[in-house]
Amino acid sequence: MNKCLTLLLMMLMVPLTFKGQEPGDHRIIIDTDGTPDDLRAINLMLASPDTEVLAITSADGILEPEEGLMKIHALLNSLGHQGIVTSQGIITKSQTTRTRALAQAVPWGEEPLSYRQPPEVKELLVKTIEQQTKPVEVICLGPLTNIANAILMKPSVKTKISRIIWFDQCQSMITWSNYGMDCLSADYLLGTQIPIYRIIAGEEKVPITPSYLEELGAMESRYAQSIFRTHQHDSIQKLAENKELKVWNDMAPMFMYYPDLFEKDTTFADSLGHVMKVRNADTLLARIKEHLAMENTLPGVTFESFPMDTSLYRQDLRSLSKQLIPKYGIQEWRAGVISAELHGHMNLATLVGVKMGVRMMEYFHALPGELEIISYLNPSPPLSAINDGIQAACKATPGNGKLQINNSHSQPRALATYHGRQVEIIMKKEPLNKLQEVMEKLNINHSPHTPSYRKALRDRTIHYWKEWHRKDIFRIAEKNQ
Repeated sequence: MNKCLTLLLMMLMVPLTFKGQEPGDHRIIIDTDGTPDDLRAINLMLASPDTEVLAITSADGILEPEEGLMKIHALLNSLGHQGIVTSQGIITKSQTTRTRALAQAVPWGEEPLSYRQPPEVKELLVKTIEQQTKPVEVICLGPLTNIANAILMKPSVKTKISRIIWFDQCQSMITWSNYGMDCLSADYLLGTQIPIYRIIAGEEKVPITPSYLEELGAMESRYAQSIFRTHQHDSIQKLAENKELKVWNDMAPMFMYYPDLFEKDTTFADSLGHVMKVRNADTLLARIKEHLAMENTLPGVTFESFPMDTSLYRQDLRSLSKQLIPKYGIQEWRAGVISAELHGHMNLATLVGVKMGVRMMEYFHALPGELEIISYLNPSPPLSAINDGIQAACKATPGNGKLQINNSHSQPRALATYHGRQVEIIMKKEPLNKLQEVMEKLNINHSPHTPSYRKALRDRTIHYWKEWHRKDIFRIAEKNQ
């Protein structure tokens, strides 16, 4: 069985099969006003491997736009997706709502140490939509101010928006409903030809209980973990205990992914027939959990799904997978396994390349095959093995034209391009020194390419696979912002 696994892994690495994964089925812009249910909705969309998040913007709703933008930055920073484009809208209201204090209090993650000046929101939205070769979906979790202003600025972008999915209870008389917070923008957009699906909760409001949050916390999904951690706040826990915490804006992405869960609601006047309500509320929480688990499903070129049966692996990797997948995710594990098979043995330099490649994709929230990479690493062993790890992680090879090797540096350094944007990723000095020290000691203590050398190198690789977090050992800088 082990020989069969190895053969299949090697077949997976043949350059002719290394086709770039097709872009996501959903190209979306997310607009939020910063409430805890928005955080859950955003995590649902980030968890989907078939979704390309083009931008996340903040609107003036429950939170002011600047407050909402800080929440977005904290979430993306914690998840490692700092490369997703963000911006904030303008303040349109002078009143505050009683739910603002709750929204302000709930943390979305660890705030970054510094912020870039955000681009003007209308211009960002117009530019983002115009750049796409296929239609864009806009997911609005608050008032429709930002997208309405963008369309008013450049009406032609309407033709490139396939639909707007908007959580809106159709409560036109309630000031703090998503409609009521900016009824002018809503009325304008509802009068256009853009399909606007207004998602309502229906009569059965689905409660999120403390036990359900605990179930999310036990999942091997960073997005489920993100919801769990943020919802440990006392105010959220109190709502959950009192059955007052409901599935709310979470329904917008669930409609996008699972329209079969919803049906038309004819109660409200809607000329386009696009008011949608949950068909069967009892199934909603289970489907949300299933969706969050999608992060750990990686279809392959030859595999239906990547082999996870620990009996297929060598003894020292069986328990390791149980430690590393919850910590670093299935994508890093998969790339680490494939790179070892490609390289012929486990190698610390190859592992660095794996972590570098996964970090580049993570930064942009990109899929394997979507980055164009230039590696500036000198091709001399042992550090040249870093390029093997990059290839395994990113599905980027010289053969498919996604990877170029430029022999101008001895320090691990690469340039990644994604939709015209570029980042430079460099290994930090301290882990680089440790990498070089380990390799030098191995050469002193063992004859190269002997069984004892490879055994010692394997042990060191496993050790640092556990110790080095990819967010900590690299420095990333935007090159053209």
